Amino acid sequence: MIITVAHQKGGTGKSTLATNISGMLGATMLDLDKQHSSALWNHVRSMDDELESLEINVLKGSGDILPTSKSLSDEEIKLLCQKYKKNPNQVIVIDTAGFDAGINRLAIIMADMVITPVAPSQIELFGLQTFEQIIKEANRSLKCTIPCYVVLNSVVESSKLHLENVLEWIKGKDTFRLLNARLGRRVDFQRAYEEGMTVVEYNHRNRAAKEMSALVAEIMVELIHEEQIGA
Repeated sequence: MIITVAHQKGGTGKSTLATNISGMLGATMLDLDKQHSSALWNHVRSMDDELESLEINVLKGSGDILPTSKSLSDEEIKLLCQKYKKNPNQVIVIDTAGFDAGINRLAIIMADMVITPVAPSQIELFGLQTFEQIIKEANRSLKCTIPCYVVLNSVVESSKLHLENVLEWIKGKDTFRLLNARLGRRVDFQRAYEEGMTVVEYNHRNRAAKEMSALVAEIMVELIHEEQIGA
């Protein structure tokens, strides 16, 4: 099964989500971002004997390749996606780049489930509206609806008004489904990333760990549901 973490806007928290989901599931990763944020996280992880590094692939020609990563051509990425597509025995998490490109659209089209992180702010809502057009175009090309789930990220108490605006906008859309779990704006997400850890490994008792655990559990329930629909 393919979980694609996607948004054409940068800085939404895609890599934080992708690394935590993959690390908590022990899943293979595909990092399509030229910044290689997920690959760098895994490289740091590989230097800690107490942590298990993950299998991670990156796009060939996207910059320097770390020794803990494997570079793949566009054609090899297509084959990799075909291997995981609708395969209930294996999961791959794809961390896409924060811009619109053909390889990112491929990751969306091939996905069994798309996860889109959105913070409660007006600029994030504008970004989601733009991303909606990409999803609609992908739906038209496939002649079906790609299951695209929105997770509210970096939520703070002071963002209540913007949060209500985002929620109201999503309610009226067939393109997106809203996940119940939310992630707050918590420094432990950054600290865990810097250590090559999931936030649960960093401190399983903190609020960030509890929020991420709830999110990953909900994602797996929805992924199983999508698998049953597609069976």
